[in-house]
Amino acid sequence: MFKNLYLKINNHLNQKNILLIYLLILLGVLIPTLSGNVNHNFWYRLFNIQNSSFFNMMLFFAIGLNTIYYISECLKSYDFIIRYQNFKQMINIFIKDIIIFTIYFSFIALILSISGAILFSFGNFQIINHSFYNFSIIYYIIFFFIRSLIISSLINVLLFLLFIKFNKFTNLLIIIINSSLFMFISIGKLKVPHFYNMPILLHYYYIPTLYTDFLLELICSILEVILLIGIIKVIYSIFSCKKKDLL
Repeated sequence: MFKNLYLKINNHLNQKNILLIYLLILLGVLIPTLSGNVNHNFWYRLFNIQNSSFFNMMLFFAIGLNTIYYISECLKSYDFIIRYQNFKQMINIFIKDIIIFTIYFSFIALILSISGAILFSFGNFQIINHSFYNFSIIYYIIFFFIRSLIISSLINVLLFLLFIKFNKFTNLLIIIINSSLFMFISIGKLKVPHFYNMPILLHYYYIPTLYTDFLLELICSILEVILLIGIIKVIYSIFSCKKKDLL
């Protein structure tokens, strides 16, 4: 089973069209890396890249584009479709694959971000504290990456479920709009004093947002993930039986 999964994923990643996905991610890393930030600290630069609006816009667009391309290519193959006993099983396989791709490309983006931060840190690896919380920024970067990874995976699963209902062009339009929203959000302007003020728009979890303390940010992040899972479950239960919409 794992061998077949590896061969399927590897075959997709080795296609020429996937080069565009890598280029989009690379561009997303390059712009904030070359933004001319005067702070040469490695950890500061790494975090600055990861929470850049442009970086997240390009990463969202790249991973979403890969999701549409992968699903479209698989559904062109009759052998792929008849491999599964029922439609619901095929949807579950798609969801697993999409999560794997999201994790893969997120780590590619992280590796490129680390490379860019090293290149322009000029050997300054001094560990600094987070701007708002009284602990090392390393811990926050780890938290930030894991949260981004979870939310990105859920968003791409949601995108796939919408693919069942809508055509490729509509889904591409959804990806473009969703990605572009990053450029219209003011970084560091939203203040969250209480959990009932938590931002619903997922984009705020990828850029600096002012929380009263880290515990509040953690609670809001968990609530956002639960909300997304709830939306996915509802849509999944509605669309998973609509075989004619996809095949």
